[in-house]
Amino acid sequence: VLSLSAFADAASIPELEAYGTTNWGEALRELRRVSSADRQSAVGSNHTMLRPLVFMFSDGAPLDDDWHREWVATTDPTSPIAPVMFFYGVGSVPVEMFSSIAAIAGMGVERVRNLAGTSSIAEHIERALGSMMGSICLTMQDPELTVAVR
Repeated sequence: VLSLSAFADAASIPELEAYGTTNWGEALRELRRVSSADRQSAVGSNHTMLRPLVFMFSDGAPLDDDWHREWVATTDPTSPIAPVMFFYGVGSVPVEMFSSIAAIAGMGVERVRNLAGTSSIAEHIERALGSMMGSICLTMQDPELTVAVR
């Protein structure tokens, strides 16, 4: 787990390991912590904060027992910091995980994608990131919005 921060402020960057351990619960707790701090900072500086936009990629199933409870808490539609969240399975995510995630309040099948297939994981991630960046760039063309990317 690496806390969300400015890239330059990170003491070290852990190496990304395909097929390593996956602790979704800890990542989701950290997301809520940082989102709450960002919201307090925005309110204190008279900025309006939109819900965070989160894209989660995983190449496998979570190995922690509390991931589902943490996901439910993170995407609770009544929370002002609940993100608009998308999930991309890019490797050997068990098929049943996709329907389990889609059934969580605040999610839905339109936000859950199985990118496994014959192409490489890198190609799937590149395609998904290209799509996301296109969407973000279109949003940034709105003169009424100021977008901060963390």
